[in-house]
Amino acid sequence: MIHIKRGCLATTPLLGFNHESMTSRQLHYLLPVTKALKALWGTNVRFHHLRHSGAHWLMQQGLQLALALTQSPLPLGKATAAMLTEHRCRERFDFWLEGRPFSHVNGGLLFDVIGDQLGHSHYATTRWSYLHGIEWLTPLFSINDNGYKQSELRYLLGIGPLSNDVSRFLNAIAPDYRQATTHQKQNYTLMLTALELTPHLLKKKGFKQLKSVTPQQTSISEPKDENHLLSLWLEHCTVDIALIDSHQPTARCYNYQSKKLLGTLTTDKQAFSALSEFWALTGRHQPIIFTKQQRQALQQLGPMDVDFDTRTLSFTVRCNKDNGIYFQRVFRSPLFKCCQFAFALQHNRKTRINKNKVLIDTYFATNKDTVSIHKLNTGSTQLNITVRFIPQAPLLFQMLHDFLNASLRNT
Repeated sequence: MIHIKRGCLATTPLLGFNHESMTSRQLHYLLPVTKALKALWGTNVRFHHLRHSGAHWLMQQGLQLALALTQSPLPLGKATAAMLTEHRCRERFDFWLEGRPFSHVNGGLLFDVIGDQLGHSHYATTRWSYLHGIEWLTPLFSINDNGYKQSELRYLLGIGPLSNDVSRFLNAIAPDYRQATTHQKQNYTLMLTALELTPHLLKKKGFKQLKSVTPQQTSISEPKDENHLLSLWLEHCTVDIALIDSHQPTARCYNYQSKKLLGTLTTDKQAFSALSEFWALTGRHQPIIFTKQQRQALQQLGPMDVDFDTRTLSFTVRCNKDNGIYFQRVFRSPLFKCCQFAFALQHNRKTRINKNKVLIDTYFATNKDTVSIHKLNTGSTQLNITVRFIPQAPLLFQMLHDFLNASLRNT
């Protein structure tokens, strides 16, 4: 998304079109994600929790750089561990490091830099409101290489000095304990880190069930291709511009966000701004539907000439009520709000002009359109109509032209 919006102002929100309101972005982006989160992890989950999680991992990445750790000492799944490699940590803080090693910057500013990334004026806000608890912090500074003696386990598990439950606990989670001699069991030390041991302490289960407890998330393989997400996005897009509408089988839905356009967003830094303008003019998030009646009306208006250099469509019709109704049905729809119209009446000087003026004002032109009248010494009266595409985007104009042609073929 940062790459796609590289031609936009730095203050442009990451999610959403240019100049899209907060209400619209919440409704069309945050709400669907929130619904998915609730479906997966329960009704108490909020979209804002992702921000808290992001703050937590940002702090972990910063601390790994500061402590010069090549990888995280925490037992994590592959997907999470991938975020904490030295390469990823340096990549995340490149806005500050600018290619330098961490030792070349003022490490004392790390917490303030992290708070600034989250929009906090003071690090205290980050610490109190976002970094909940410090139990995750200990392994970064004090890795327990000595393990846990049985007396420590008794204390942590709340087992009395005369109870043999600590032996049952060790039997359940430590295979080497089960194979040890009696003397070795009496002096046995459990070699687990604090983070590895914690899930076993939190699970209030019988000792026989402890084998099923794991401190790791479900592992998934990290994509090696840097463009993996873009490729995945494009795989789920169609090349078709005119799609059958699910609610009206005879209608055609304008799929302007096709695979070709989305690919262009990654190569042309001005493409997203042009797309935003088109989106704003044509109804924003409303689907663009072209009905069978509109396609038939477009066919009745006759062939159109296209000029890709000036991004215009032009055609000539007789100035009458029927053609006016056809014009309204097609060009006064939301799709063509991205266009400007110019009407040139070629009027035979021997006929009365008042009727044609009324027809143009009633069925064709609005106050925003340009109307001109030219007298002809000979020939029949005709109305030339020029439709100019507003956004400075040749590709979007080409797609509009292709959509109209595809719609006519399916009439």
